[in-house]
Amino acid sequence: MTRRTWAVLGFAGLACHCGGGGAQNPPGNVDAGGTSDSGVPADAPVEHDASPGGSDAAGVHDAGDSSTDGAVTHDAGKSDAPASGPGVLVNVTNDCPFDLWIHAVAQEAALQPDNAHLAQGATQSYHAPLTWTAGRVYAYFEGPDSSGNPQGQNDKIEANFYVTSGSEYVNSDITYVDWVALPSQIQTLGTGSDCTTVGCQVPSTSILAGCPSTLLSGHECLSAGYYCLTAGQPNDPYCHALDSQIAACASEYPDCAGAAGSTTAQVYSCSGAFFGASTEYCAALNRGVLATPAASTPPSAFYQTPPFDTYAQWVHQKCPGIYAFPYDDFGSTNQSSDHTCTGATQMNVTFCPKG
Repeated sequence: MTRRTWAVLGFAGLACHCGGGGAQNPPGNVDAGGTSDSGVPADAPVEHDASPGGSDAAGVHDAGDSSTDGAVTHDAGKSDAPASGPGVLVNVTNDCPFDLWIHAVAQEAALQPDNAHLAQGATQSYHAPLTWTAGRVYAYFEGPDSSGNPQGQNDKIEANFYVTSGSEYVNSDITYVDWVALPSQIQTLGTGSDCTTVGCQVPSTSILAGCPSTLLSGHECLSAGYYCLTAGQPNDPYCHALDSQIAACASEYPDCAGAAGSTTAQVYSCSGAFFGASTEYCAALNRGVLATPAASTPPSAFYQTPPFDTYAQWVHQKCPGIYAFPYDDFGSTNQSSDHTCTGATQMNVTFCPKG
């Protein structure tokens, strides 16, 4: 993803026409493609679009937009087209056994109504613009504060909407590169072969089971990269587990030589020397396959020989095919949940698809 200048635009959403968290605020938004939201160093593969707490990405945050209007009982068979004008219909459904607050924001605008309150089984529909860049749909465990800003622990999905050669595209993914808090699902509808449904199909009550104990924080399992770079834990042995493998990578592979002196935290987050030029080695070190770092290495070989990123191992056991670190899309088999739907008309997002 390339960095873009923020646009200050408004885009009104549609009312729905379909038939207790902690106090940790997330650090910011990112581009689709699994890159981290964490507040990592500037050399990391992060796009700090804007903080969800405070003004939205477009600077259009309006505390008065917080609303429960339009949140009605979810109709699982719903597949409506956008109500009017060019755009993409975005349905967000809460199938969790507790309330959520939805904040959907991109470079161009926050979708309205902002901070929509969804009770269990409710759906909110939005009419999103055809161009909606570096979009995030956040689900918060707590309602907005007195200033109308989203708050509390949360989870998210990522999406980009764009038009090329007259066709609408929705590029979307589920990403756990920062943390896991809720299972989610994305369904895209369109004419292309990559319009599909992906998701984490586990009950919300068991989503955190098996999280490495070091990383458990309230309602979230923090990623290894977030924990080591952002949560103030650089001296924890967990954050040095791959140091010896980094040294081996730098000495054995010419293309990895520039990584000499890098840290385990930089591997977890694919930052520093592992950003861009050493994609294959960042993936190999996280997966524990430094001996066979090629793109053709099968997923059956991943996470078999320690040391490796135990958070990424846990994510792929819990929710196969979903981003666990920024370059989890490296290789011949999709480990990333990233899909691009051509001729897209609709995106359905469900938090807690299994309740």
